Amino acid sequence: MPMARKPNQVQLSFRIDKELHQKLVRAAEQHRTTVNAEMKWRIDRSFEQDRSRKLEDLVEDLEKVWYRYATRFLELDYQDDLLAALVERDYEKARVLANAILKSRDSAQGKVER
Repeated sequence: MPMARKPNQVQLSFRIDKELHQKLVRAAEQHRTTVNAEMKWRIDRSFEQDRSRKLEDLVEDLEKVWYRYATRFLELDYQDDLLAALVERDYEKARVLANAILKSRDSAQGKVER
């Protein structure tokens, strides 16, 4: 007597290479499950990996944006200090700060272009 299908399931029929079928059979045996359950698990996992990759891309984008903002805030702090040094006529300090700003810009441009 055939098994009754659950209302939220559909039956699929498709062809695969014998070699792939054997891989599925071996994997199902190793996991002590049916070939059908093994296939379902592998398909589900592929969708989870897609979501995970999208999350990784989002994290990478956020890291880039954070780096840009952190670099910009650091540069603004340097600029404030540079202006204060110029007002105080501390030209050596102003020179050091100007060089720090230029290095920060060079570093930021190299990081963003990757």
